Amino acid sequence: MIEKPGVIFVRSASMTSFGEIDGSLTPRIDQLVGSLEHAGVEVESRTDMQSFLWDKFVAICGVGGAELLARQPLGPALDTPETKDLMIRLLQEGVAVAQGVGIDLPPELPAKLIEFLSNRLPPTHRTSMFEDLLEGKRLEVEALNGTLVRLGREHGVETPLHFAVYAALKPYVNGGLASL
Repeated sequence: MIEKPGVIFVRSASMTSFGEIDGSLTPRIDQLVGSLEHAGVEVESRTDMQSFLWDKFVAICGVGGAELLARQPLGPALDTPETKDLMIRLLQEGVAVAQGVGIDLPPELPAKLIEFLSNRLPPTHRTSMFEDLLEGKRLEVEALNGTLVRLGREHGVETPLHFAVYAALKPYVNGGLASL
């Protein structure tokens, strides 16, 4: 998050990862990781960037979608059985789209993500798109849930829940909730 000009606040629940998209090991990634480690940043290099990025994409769309529709941070969303179920189903749809695209995400990913969220993130956690909605800022819904819906259509994967998130947030794509 940009706290003020020149000041960035990182609210990551885990380490930062870097790698080449094709999975190759290169000196530039080694140099970047070394520089960040030297600066005290918890960082790793990866050779599975395609699946890693899809894992994060599915998580952001699923967790964010449930939080945004419920207008609740993570704790209340997970504590409400129906909202937790919605989150799990959104994650399952995301995994199905990834698999349709040819990315090998494991079917148990939603359960692992729910366990991670429950144990590693504070109950007050809100995705950046949720924060943007509350602040009346532009939303990334086209790049996130909208992309998941479009990829689902292209690859014959049904995404009714992500379409609901997309449709519900579309009126706010250019901001505006804060003025209501």
